[in-house]
Amino acid sequence: MRSINAVEAPAPFRPVPLEVRHLRLVVAIVEEGGLSRAGERLNLTQSALSHQLRQVEESLGVSLFTRAKKRLVLTPAGEELVERARRILADIVDLERDLRERASGYRGKLRLATHCYTLYEWLPPLLKRFYRTHPNVDVEIIADATADPLAALRQGQIDLAIISSHPDEPDVTTFELFRDELLLLVPPSHRFAQRSYVTAKDFTDEHLLLYSAPSDNHFYQSYLARSAAPPRKVTMIKLTEAILSMVRAGLGVTVAARWAVADELRTGRLVGVRIGSEGFFREWSAAVRASQRAVLPHYFADFVDLVARAAAPVRLAVRQSS
Repeated sequence: MRSINAVEAPAPFRPVPLEVRHLRLVVAIVEEGGLSRAGERLNLTQSALSHQLRQVEESLGVSLFTRAKKRLVLTPAGEELVERARRILADIVDLERDLRERASGYRGKLRLATHCYTLYEWLPPLLKRFYRTHPNVDVEIIADATADPLAALRQGQIDLAIISSHPDEPDVTTFELFRDELLLLVPPSHRFAQRSYVTAKDFTDEHLLLYSAPSDNHFYQSYLARSAAPPRKVTMIKLTEAILSMVRAGLGVTVAARWAVADELRTGRLVGVRIGSEGFFREWSAAVRASQRAVLPHYFADFVDLVARAAAPVRLAVRQSS
């Protein structure tokens, strides 16, 4: 039973968290020159606005305004709050605009990687066209993901992978782009230069120069790895021009896409020989995470379509050589 003389303990002080509406309130008072007009701007009664202002000041433990001849004048603490509040409110406006533009597909970022360094040669002119219609979309090339773009895609390091394989896996969705033909490149003096095509067994006595290791090379794994007699020597050189120079010098042979070495073939510095009687082709596709597909911004589709249309010369060259 409580004593009649017991004194009630004061209720614990619960500070009011500073909210965006409080920042807007103080800024409105300053910009409108008083509580009445600030209340009209914020759709609040003058008494409600005064109550909120008093709550904020009590919670912060500092006065934001003093009265001078019926005018509200900012204290030093109030000046600091208004200065920061204006920056914060401007940032919020920018953030809201950016998020709405992202939701509409007007603004965003597209991080990509390809399965072949040579494809990066396409990007500058292609990006120039893309930026004409999507000036607020940043395209970032993640070259470090070239060795395994699918792994980078699954890990969220990139948003789009241009690949020469077709993973039949539920977590990846692919869109067909184009196909290109790989040729065996030899110098004009090579014994294969006059051949219409070569087969896997013809590589047995050759020094094969590759950009990537055999275990990571699409052609090697798809064609030569099935052969009972692999090339006598395989060297990895991570510089395309160095590989072509060595082939021109008769120090080895290599395999490359027809379109990527068009100048070498046109000038006769190198000869391209078909691989297999029907040719060896790669099927290229664009891959995204399956979880993204339903919410892809429209600029994703525009970029994929642009890549497919940019590859038209590749398809034309394939048809002419088939």
